[in-house]
Amino acid sequence: MTTAKKTRAICALLLLVLIALASCGQNSALAAPPLYAPVAMRPDSALVTRGPVESLVIMHGLTRLPTYAARLEYGSGRIGSIYAWPGDSVTQGQLLARLDMTHLQTQIDSAEELIQRSRVLHRMQSDEMALQIEYFELAYAQEPSHGIRESIEWLRLDLNHLRIRHALDMADLESNLAELLQGLENMEIRAAFDGEIVYTVGLDTWVNVNDPVMYIALPDGVFVEYVDMALPTIRLRQGVRTQGVIGSRVYDLQLLPLTLEQQLHYNRLGITQTIRFEILAEPDNLPTPGEIVFIHFYTAWADDTLRIPTNALYRNWPDDSFVYRFEDGQQVQVYVTTGIITDSYVEILEGLYEGDEVFVRP
Repeated sequence: MTTAKKTRAICALLLLVLIALASCGQNSALAAPPLYAPVAMRPDSALVTRGPVESLVIMHGLTRLPTYAARLEYGSGRIGSIYAWPGDSVTQGQLLARLDMTHLQTQIDSAEELIQRSRVLHRMQSDEMALQIEYFELAYAQEPSHGIRESIEWLRLDLNHLRIRHALDMADLESNLAELLQGLENMEIRAAFDGEIVYTVGLDTWVNVNDPVMYIALPDGVFVEYVDMALPTIRLRQGVRTQGVIGSRVYDLQLLPLTLEQQLHYNRLGITQTIRFEILAEPDNLPTPGEIVFIHFYTAWADDTLRIPTNALYRNWPDDSFVYRFEDGQQVQVYVTTGIITDSYVEILEGLYEGDEVFVRP
């Protein structure tokens, strides 16, 4: 290569280097420098603050009208006729259902026949014994004797015993007939108040005394209904606070546990059991039926208390709890009294003050 060619090659290389340097300088001028937010505390520490500490379970519910049962007040029988179905509005005293009392009428006929036969049989027995007494009295009048006199006394005692026993038997038979007749009079189920039918048993269902035949919703209140057997009522009794949230509205709720009678009835009829909450609010502020409710169920709840992150707490089994508080750049072990402990926060009752800085383990 000649000297001229070498010179041109060197110049071209220098030009490429200058272009590259210029390009680097231009990119460096356009790139924004990194920004760092000021750090108020060490990344391994947290302040003792004041705020809520809560353990919350959120469930979905639905507002419903309160319901009450129209029951069979007496006797038993099969549902023969139904005159009101779910969705129907009923008024107090309205006929809701009627029992098929065919079997009861058969029992009544049998009871009346038994009473009549007992009366006839008693009359026949009494007449026969009266004739025997009359015969022995005639014989005694013709020829008095101690034996005949004794027979007369025994016959009179037997007749008196027969009458007493008949009176007792008749009292039992007539009492049984009266009960059957009362059952016949109570073959109708009527509404005890105005409302809307929300449930009824099926035709030909056998019901006993005090069994609910229909459920009627009253228009003077609202409750929240939740259906989920995976969350049993016994667990709900362990809550400390329950609220229903509908949009921006918040209502306090109170659990309405099922009675043993209701549980047995639901199991017998195959009805899915529901968990119900009463809405604690004035009538004018109650929600309308059919609204979706977010049920906030608190197993632990403190509205305004001192708190630290849960990973700042250390515990020695079984009772001691402590933290490491920063004092003059040093970590000092401080024993504390705790309240509610959740996955996020620990309630501090004693040992720390608002604004204290404590160590937080990663």
